[in-house]
Amino acid sequence: PLIRGTGVNGAEVTLFRDANSNGKVDSGEALGTATVTGSAWSITATGLADGVNNLKAIQTDAVGKTSSGSSTLAVTVDTAAAAPTALDLATSSDSGASTTDNITSDATPTVTGKAEAGAGVRLYNGDTLLGSATADSSGNWTITASTLDNGNYSLTAIQTDKAGNVSAPSLPLAITIDAAKPDGPAGLDLDAASDTAGASIGSDHDDITSDTTPTINGTAEAGATVRLYKGTSLLGTTTADGDGAWSITSSTLSAGVNALTATQTDKAGNVSVASAPLSITISTSAPAAPGGLDLDTASDTAGAGSTGTATDNLTNDNTPLIRGTGVNGAEVTLFRDANSNVKVDAGE
Repeated sequence: PLIRGTGVNGAEVTLFRDANSNGKVDSGEALGTATVTGSAWSITATGLADGVNNLKAIQTDAVGKTSSGSSTLAVTVDTAAAAPTALDLATSSDSGASTTDNITSDATPTVTGKAEAGAGVRLYNGDTLLGSATADSSGNWTITASTLDNGNYSLTAIQTDKAGNVSAPSLPLAITIDAAKPDGPAGLDLDAASDTAGASIGSDHDDITSDTTPTINGTAEAGATVRLYKGTSLLGTTTADGDGAWSITSSTLSAGVNALTATQTDKAGNVSVASAPLSITISTSAPAAPGGLDLDTASDTAGAGSTGTATDNLTNDNTPLIRGTGVNGAEVTLFRDANSNVKVDAGE
């Protein structure tokens, strides 16, 4: 660096690094000499090391008298700047279920990091400048990036320290911008284990069940948070697995038809529209007993010339046809109640 000062015209000034603070020019401490002209002098100091250098000057006049050392000029030499460190997506920008996965719906994300105190920091996507800031007294800096499209990015930062040194780029910070709303979950279905069926009617895919806390399956984006609803009432929440499959056991549902829907919140925090509804029927009460049991007219035989009729339930048909009424779709079991206990016992 060029060092300037004042002195006696014609005197010779010696600039030195006063390494041992004794105010004298010891061996190896001299940095240069100059002659005072117009009461001023300047010397280009050479060989200064990085760090604090305590500089002093003495002058020797025309008759050979030498002054004491000047006051100390502390010059800090800094010839290199390290790359910024600890780049991270700010918690406030890291949307979604996780605040540490660097996946966000924020198209102007805020990035934080460390640098030298007072350094100027610039944030880049490749060669594109996204923003700049000045590190505080602790070296912390924060930059809100200009708008980024949906996609994957590798961001780097460069610092320029107070001495003017420009660092190499930092290690990259990989972030994902996802501001697109996902589709609603698909394939909602009553789990086969919840889709109860009668002994010989019904099926495990008719969405009719006696289970009041049924399990519902479906698909969504991998890692998405899925919420199951009846209307606006939340019935349960889960996270889709790596293949997007999910399963939720509902809170208690009332008997009757229940129209269920689901939404998903992807890892960036975007919330989908509701899925297509799944209608399931909860049936928990036993139906009323069949009614109107009667011997079919064709089976209710009457002897010729006898007093028998086609409505007296007297027949010589040992495989008679019995008719009655019941709930649509129900299975009816006809039995001979030999012991009058109104139960289907063995052999009845």
